[in-house]
Amino acid sequence: MTGFVPPPAVARALLQLPRPLRAAVLGRRVVVDGQTLDRQTQLLLWADRRLGLPGLGAGTVHDARARFQRTSTLLVAPPPPHTRAELTVAGRPARAYAPIGAGRLPGLVYLHGGGWVLGDLESHDAVCADLAVRVGCRVVAVDYRLAPEHPFPAAVEDAHAAFLEVVARADALGLDPARVGVGGDSAGANLSAVVALLCRDAGGPAPRAQVLVYPSVDQTSDAPSHTRFARGFLLTEDDIRWFRGHYLRGADDARDPRASPLLAPDLRGVAPALVVSAGFDPLRDEASAYAARLRAAGVRVVERCERDLLHGFLSMAGPIRAARRAALALAADMRAAL
Repeated sequence: MTGFVPPPAVARALLQLPRPLRAAVLGRRVVVDGQTLDRQTQLLLWADRRLGLPGLGAGTVHDARARFQRTSTLLVAPPPPHTRAELTVAGRPARAYAPIGAGRLPGLVYLHGGGWVLGDLESHDAVCADLAVRVGCRVVAVDYRLAPEHPFPAAVEDAHAAFLEVVARADALGLDPARVGVGGDSAGANLSAVVALLCRDAGGPAPRAQVLVYPSVDQTSDAPSHTRFARGFLLTEDDIRWFRGHYLRGADDARDPRASPLLAPDLRGVAPALVVSAGFDPLRDEASAYAARLRAAGVRVVERCERDLLHGFLSMAGPIRAARRAALALAADMRAAL
């Protein structure tokens, strides 16, 4: 989720304002690149500015993690009834989610967002549970190692090992080994794209699909969206620099395709991709460029840009109606992909 969310009581009161009062508070709609920001989301950004809340990467790593932990679940949608089980995958804590009464299912190895520095199984618990039920699959969330304690490529190694082990243990986990995908949001989407590349290079097993939700795919990027949404839309350029500074050991890492899959010389033969971006996100153009390169390489791609939303919208799908619509569309696309 985010570091900007106002206290729950404040958020609820704002989002329940009558439309005329909401319009009076906010004034003009926010329009950039022909995109109009969702009005409920605009309210939260307005509260963020008024309350002077710190950004995602403000302060120390300890402070940022504590803030992320407090706020990551404030706006999530309560998941439908489901089952969950704690387990260990490739030496890392993991958690499996499934619809109640499910038997053998398709699977998704889920890698959480948080800039490779923040987040854990708890921060994305509701998101993973919701996807498991809506998609009709078994989601295995993996708590990969975080930077700066474990810089690049530790998270890549954990993600790749976790995918391979989940496929190897498919029968025991109640999965169809031929229908196991890999996916995640933000930094987790980055890791998912890299896993798809590594599996191709190793000759398999390959993911059924790679699900990339507002992915970071180029650590050298200065795409136009980085400038247009550099500040004021939750994820800022300062935050991106902070995350990269903790994750990467230097310029060579930034150019490594295991950190920047958009820079891989050849994308042919990787898993089919579902690429979902947000219109008001500095990472928007990276996602679009990656989808275009995948298509040019002959990879089957389903691409959608949620033009009225911000980075992190999956974790806002409780009160934000547009975010909930986007989450349901993602689940439908994942169902088709798996």
